[in-house]
Amino acid sequence: MQHVMHKKFLCTALAVLYLALGGAASAGTPYAPLIEHPKPKPGTPAAAMAALTVPFAVPTAEQVGIPAYPGAKIEKIEGRSMENWGQYSGLPDLILLTTDPVEQVHSFYAKRLSSWHTEKMHRGYIIEHATVALGKDKVRPRVEIHFVADMLGKAGYEKDLPGAKTLIIVRYLPPEVKNAKDPVKVNFPPKAESSK
Repeated sequence: MQHVMHKKFLCTALAVLYLALGGAASAGTPYAPLIEHPKPKPGTPAAAMAALTVPFAVPTAEQVGIPAYPGAKIEKIEGRSMENWGQYSGLPDLILLTTDPVEQVHSFYAKRLSSWHTEKMHRGYIIEHATVALGKDKVRPRVEIHFVADMLGKAGYEKDLPGAKTLIIVRYLPPEVKNAKDPVKVNFPPKAESSK
């Protein structure tokens, strides 16, 4: 009996240590839900473009580091810009939609990113972080908050999320890029599992 109790204690201790070191938790929670776009009709130019486009995986909240606006959904994920073959620059973007008004979204981020600089724009706000050195590049994480009604693609956004009022663009610096020995070689986020 004592042997069984000792074995249970040892298994529990190992499980706690595993979690503390980031084992099961390292997978993390997805940053926000992804809007499912309908597949384009076969044989159309849109279908041909979709066949050439490999979707990115949804990053975790830990990888993004900038809070997700509650209830917002990811409309699109854009990876780092490809400069040359195998070389990347800039930062990845998450493009989100919400039915909440711009001022409410700005208030949420202004409270949580209080050390960042806020600039009022004619289409909303840009909240920027201080410049970060990334190899030879200098990058600036930021959150852009725009009125959907003022965006050129508003019809598409309203179709993707009925009642959409605000477009949120989160430009973030993931640890995988920041801590890389050669950030220029790291594309992020990775491709979605189903696309590999």
